Amino acid sequence: MTNRVRVQASRFSGGWELDLGEGRVTQAPTLAKARSEIIDYLDLWEEGVDHSDWDIQITPNITGAVKP
Repeated sequence: MTNRVRVQASRFSGGWELDLGEGRVTQAPTLAKARSEIIDYLDLWEEGVDHSDWDIQITPNITGAVKP
């Protein structure tokens, strides 16, 4: 069974806000670094679980303007 996380990424002036759902939010300076930031975030909250092989699906929200 594959563990999967779906993430909504929204641009703001300092980078990307990464919404993992259920009130779980983190940030990344670029989309290229988003996966690594998400893994670090998950590792912080679920110690002892290796998240590096999880299926992390990041969907950028590019329809709106940059958040202030």
